[in-house]
Amino acid sequence: MAKGKKIVSGLCGLGCQGVLDKLAKTEAFGEIVQEEAGNRSLRVKDILPCVKNIYYEACRYGPANTGLITLYHEHHTPSELTVLETFLRLQQGWDSERKLEWREVEAIDYAEN
Repeated sequence: MAKGKKIVSGLCGLGCQGVLDKLAKTEAFGEIVQEEAGNRSLRVKDILPCVKNIYYEACRYGPANTGLITLYHEHHTPSELTVLETFLRLQQGWDSERKLEWREVEAIDYAEN
């Protein structure tokens, strides 16, 4: 989505993690991650190292395609959750009809599955 909307330039050939790395260097990402860090009582300097592996971490728990991205607390560290939520909030600010729907859940309700 970032490539199609030209949110950042020079994305060709970077791959998913490369695009996320580049987006993490934007002013908009920085503003959101600071807010999210404050909301979770975390330090930004402890969160940012998670960006470099976040695509891998997100893919580990994303095989079910329900049309709604669900961030489960038990699947990710607090820093990973902060990075994921920051990226998801970032894309909500883009002018696009294809915004990703998402939610954050503290615990999995196995009775639902």
